[in-house]
Amino acid sequence: MPESGDLGALVAAAGQSLVDVQSDLTKGMSGVPLAVALSEAELEVKGLIGRNEDGSLRLDTITLRQAREEGIGEGLLSSIKVRYVAVAEPSEPGETVPERDPAEIIAEVRTRKDITRLESIVGELDFDTQYVNAARRWLVSATGPENRLMREIVIDDTTPGSAGG
Repeated sequence: MPESGDLGALVAAAGQSLVDVQSDLTKGMSGVPLAVALSEAELEVKGLIGRNEDGSLRLDTITLRQAREEGIGEGLLSSIKVRYVAVAEPSEPGETVPERDPAEIIAEVRTRKDITRLESIVGELDFDTQYVNAARRWLVSATGPENRLMREIVIDDTTPGSAGG
């Protein structure tokens, strides 16, 4: 039988582990923002998703052996992908001014193949940009119907076309 765990607790614990790693990587270095040590990380988990009695999401982890023995096919497993992006405050206010503006960043993201495909499926997406001063990058959040987060993309401020496609 699969082991169950609270999905929110898993994501929070993984996030705290990343913070701990960042702290360890910069230990003994003065003036190095934590976001420089580890600016992005991604966690992907496959399992069975359900709801607890209180309505919170539950992740039932399952081994390959259990999947075979219980006849659980790949199509029944959910894939949860969580991207962590470190956002550090600038060491001095006004330290760096973005080279590009938010409208340019959004226009670039809208041309990505994955975004155009996603919009053809769920409808028009809304975009929100946030400039990460210490990393000189943009964090772009794309939300769909019911304000659901559909994609988060990190784009280099100095390299047009860094959003991929």
